[in-house]
Amino acid sequence: MIKQSTFLRRALKALIADGWTLRAVDVPGEAMTKVSTVSEAIKEVAAVDSAVIRLLRNRQQNVASDVPVEGDERGWILAVWQGPDATYKYGEEIISDHSTNLSAVLDPLYDARPLA
Repeated sequence: MIKQSTFLRRALKALIADGWTLRAVDVPGEAMTKVSTVSEAIKEVAAVDSAVIRLLRNRQQNVASDVPVEGDERGWILAVWQGPDATYKYGEEIISDHSTNLSAVLDPLYDARPLA
């Protein structure tokens, strides 16, 4: 069993290590909140029941730009939050969906069963 914040932190750090950048947390019906750190993203997700974490991978190494350019890759994670002490057996219970271009990074985390 693993705390949801631990798994989400592990997943986001793995994505950052793979070249992804955190961009925003999107809560349906509310304004999108810009985030740049794992802690900021988790804090925003923890404040609601579910949220979409938006990511960007800059293919042209234009890291100084905050504006996506042609060739950039976008990704998203749908995170479901049940409380700070909730524990789970499977990663799919925490990240209930994601864009397919994140599968190469996230699937190995899901496949570590049971989560620890």
